[in-house]
Amino acid sequence: MDGTTSARNPAAGMYCVRLPRGSRTRCWADESFSKEGNRSVLSLVLTGNVQAVLRRCRAYLGTIFLTALVCGLAACSGRNTTVPVTKLVAHSYAISLGADRFVKTVWGIATHGDTIFMIDEGTHHILCLNTELDVIGTIGQSGPGPAEFSQWPHNFYVTKNSVHAFDYTSLKVFSHQGEYKRTIQMPFRAWEGLAVDSEENVFLSPIFGNSESSIVKLDSSGTVVNNFGDLLATEGPSRLRWPKSQRVLVVVNQQYLMTIGLAVPVVEKYSLNGELIARNDLSQERFFMRRLSYAYEREKDYSSDDMPISVTMVAAKASVIDDMFYVLITQGSPQKDVRQNTLLAIDIETLKLERAYELSDREGEPLRWVTAFAGMPSGELLVYHNSDGVFYRYRL
Repeated sequence: MDGTTSARNPAAGMYCVRLPRGSRTRCWADESFSKEGNRSVLSLVLTGNVQAVLRRCRAYLGTIFLTALVCGLAACSGRNTTVPVTKLVAHSYAISLGADRFVKTVWGIATHGDTIFMIDEGTHHILCLNTELDVIGTIGQSGPGPAEFSQWPHNFYVTKNSVHAFDYTSLKVFSHQGEYKRTIQMPFRAWEGLAVDSEENVFLSPIFGNSESSIVKLDSSGTVVNNFGDLLATEGPSRLRWPKSQRVLVVVNQQYLMTIGLAVPVVEKYSLNGELIARNDLSQERFFMRRLSYAYEREKDYSSDDMPISVTMVAAKASVIDDMFYVLITQGSPQKDVRQNTLLAIDIETLKLERAYELSDREGEPLRWVTAFAGMPSGELLVYHNSDGVFYRYRL
């Protein structure tokens, strides 16, 4: 402090000090901060001002306790309030595949080498594209046969040797060139929860699961070999609790199974044998709090015409790009100011949220409803924006 100054008409017994930054004046009802008493604790001890010493020590201890309490609460809550948010503006876009092929709704994008695999709503095959988004082939076709899809593929997963595609009734397995390998009959319905390792073991997180576990591991023939993953804690009406333990699944480096709850944003890392390695609840992160609030409000108005998953879904898609686990927060409501897609980057080793990206089109306007994304061999991010039917590219 530079010294003391007289405040305008200070109250009796008040001692005022002008702070060195700005022109604010602070006053205390304590003689230890008078012009004569504004000294260190040591000087107060030397002058025998015992009461002032006690007051000063109590103030110090209170400050230390308050600081420790705040830091402890922040650590216990698991919040990362310093996560930087980067606005990504698309550097290029495409409105069709090739020159003239338009898609209805792309629900999945995956890459392997220079090949991009894609599923389009209503199309009974998987599209194979080059990096310029030209169609170079298809996998499967419509029909009741073993190598055919009775419905359009609703989910798929690409490994280095195969493509597994799910059409509600069964899991079809093909090579990258479209050669049919086998069919795995499914004991239940699944949606987003599908992943496959290099040994072609299949991991599923079913919608209608009847066990106390939320992840099922099948061998390459479809035999159940393991059940794991605790059911996630849920809130809301009991009629909507059944989809809330479903997870989005991704195999990482043939070592781990990364998961995030579809409606409860808990990130978990498992060994491929189903052992839980690490867990991080992101529910209190500011990126999820508004979306969760909106989801719970929507539950109150739930009707038979609503899809429960669309009502409660929070984390829509996930992928691994450059050793980071990327999670897409699904859209919310424009009236609640949460209808903007945010992409989160989570460290695979620590499960800490490291970065957040706001996705925008080439004009800087936020994307509203992204239904698929994937990392490109070039290091770019490829996104399909369902609101305008456009593919956007970003540099991460």
